[in-house]
Amino acid sequence: MKEKIPCQEKILYILLNEPSLINKLQLEGIEPDFFDSKFKSLLFGIYNAHQRSVRLTSVGYTDFVQKSINSGEYAKWNNIKKIDSPKQVILKESGIFVNVSQMQRASVDDIDVYISSVREIHTREKVNELLDEFQNGAKKNYMQAISGFSEGIEKLRLEGSSNSSTWSFLDEEGKSFMDKLREERENPKERLSTGITDLDESMAVGLPSGSLTLFVADVGGYKTTLMLQIALNVYLRSQKDVLFVSLEMPKEMLENKIMASETGISNNHINKPELLTDKEMDRLDGEWDKFTGQSMRFCIEDTQERLTVSAIKAKIEQEAGYFKPRLVVIDYISILAPEKSYEKQAPHAWVGHMCKDLRQLGRKHGFAIISAAQLGRDAIKRLRSQKDGKQTVGSEDLRGSHDFSADADNIYALVPNPTQQQNQLQMFCIKARYGKKEFNGSTRAMLDVNADIGRINGATDAAWGDDNSDPVVKKAEETTVNYDLNLDLDAEDNEDYSSVKTDKIKTGPKGRVVFDDFDDL
Repeated sequence: MKEKIPCQEKILYILLNEPSLINKLQLEGIEPDFFDSKFKSLLFGIYNAHQRSVRLTSVGYTDFVQKSINSGEYAKWNNIKKIDSPKQVILKESGIFVNVSQMQRASVDDIDVYISSVREIHTREKVNELLDEFQNGAKKNYMQAISGFSEGIEKLRLEGSSNSSTWSFLDEEGKSFMDKLREERENPKERLSTGITDLDESMAVGLPSGSLTLFVADVGGYKTTLMLQIALNVYLRSQKDVLFVSLEMPKEMLENKIMASETGISNNHINKPELLTDKEMDRLDGEWDKFTGQSMRFCIEDTQERLTVSAIKAKIEQEAGYFKPRLVVIDYISILAPEKSYEKQAPHAWVGHMCKDLRQLGRKHGFAIISAAQLGRDAIKRLRSQKDGKQTVGSEDLRGSHDFSADADNIYALVPNPTQQQNQLQMFCIKARYGKKEFNGSTRAMLDVNADIGRINGATDAAWGDDNSDPVVKKAEETTVNYDLNLDLDAEDNEDYSSVKTDKIKTGPKGRVVFDDFDDL
């Protein structure tokens, strides 16, 4: 396109004379890749000089080009494998600098027009490239070609949207910062809790929008069970919308786990309905009241094939009119499919892209993300050989450790307690971006596991805690029959059950209260 070069030259001329306008270029989302390869080095040179608060001169640019050749950056900018003659490159770049700096004057007032033209030309070129890729790909796999084309168009749309970043100068921020701090001191802002005390205290800030929390464990290490428990806590206690993207477990099996956890009925019975008693059937029927007629919703995305982050994004935006999740659980990241734009990269690099894409999606739509990953085999062997209380877990113990540890806000490892492998998990904090890696002064926390019903609680938490949103708990608390119960409860289980009929109560493991028939309360 013949208008492309003159337009870029005018922008570069303006930047050479008014380098402060680089900020405008960045805020408008104009990147070096929008420019022709012959101008990329000059643009980077202007950026470099601006960062050092100096104006780029001919001598300064020559020095910059020489250093960029030596470092290998010049070859990257120009997609060159090898530079045969550095002297020729320096002469060429010096000529470009002279031509741009001495060109016919371009007005600063017209920079918005030039920026708009550069973006439009870049978009047209990219659309043409996408069309060529689509035509070639459609011969092999039509639907995959459509998917790649749609993904590319969406990225171009985002490039063309206004940049949402802002700059804040600390010399101007003091008053607003302190005013905000005073307000939040008097009226603490809501923090989304996981419902597990040790976990919440380690995180410090809860589950803010755009945060990514990972749980890592061996195969069968209760990753899904814990993520589901947190999802139910967020839904029932915090009364927030939750999306559970089930990539590993069919929807029916996930519903069975939910019902077992919430009713206390054996998962084995629910998986084999012929074992269910009439009372259990009635209890299950009543349990669905928690999930119907509520202001919040719990949604399971069930899929028969691997999803991409962009596919999840498209579904969330499609349903945004009536469902806006505050928590999204991905079970789990490693099962996600790579986007077409980076599927040619090494598989270990996909994880980093997925983590970054999910965090950006969460920030945009206001939800936190929880997912899981696998512990490495060497780490598992080492943990099994270490003595109780001496186990340690680090970021190097994750599969794909570099990408996970770099992009996740919180990472927790789940390891069976050697002395109580069937009903207790040790939880180690590998990373807490805004919190601490200790649990009340200890390097590990204990989680109680009831594998029969697929429920996990913090060992320091009461079985029911303060779940006032639970209709069944409310019904029990509202019953007013005075009777003194001598229940063998843990010290933490300090709710007053004196108003409940004793012939309807049994005590389960760790003093948990089990009702024979909720409807008779």
